[in-house]
Amino acid sequence: MDNLSETSIIFLLLNNDRAVERGILALYKKQTSFEKSNNITNHYNEVGFSKSDANLGSYLAKWILDGNNLTDKWLSVARHLTMKYRKQLLQIALEKAKFEKNIDNEERIAIQQFSGSM
Repeated sequence: MDNLSETSIIFLLLNNDRAVERGILALYKKQTSFEKSNNITNHYNEVGFSKSDANLGSYLAKWILDGNNLTDKWLSVARHLTMKYRKQLLQIALEKAKFEKNIDNEERIAIQQFSGSM
C-alpha cells in the first residue's frame, strides 16, 4: 500500500476480516516470549498489547495461529481491539513497507551488479 495512513488502517480494519486477523498477529508478534507464554504484559514498552488486553489478544492470536479464522462475536471483539491499536498497526505497516522497499532496492542493485559482471 503506497499511501499508508491512520485512515487507510481504519478502512482496512473495518472492511477486511483478514486484515483484522493480521493486525492481531502483528500485535502479538510484538509481545516478548515471556508475555506470549503467559498471556500477560510485563514490559511497558508501548508495543504489543497493553496489560488489560494481553490475555484476550493472546487468546485471539493463538486461535488464529492454530489455523482458525475469527468469526461472529470474536471477529467483532478483535476488530474493536485492533481499532484501539490502529496507530501501532500503522507504525508496523510503515516499518514493513520501508523494509520491503529496502529489500527491493538491494535486489535491484544485486541484479545490476550481477548483470554487469557477465
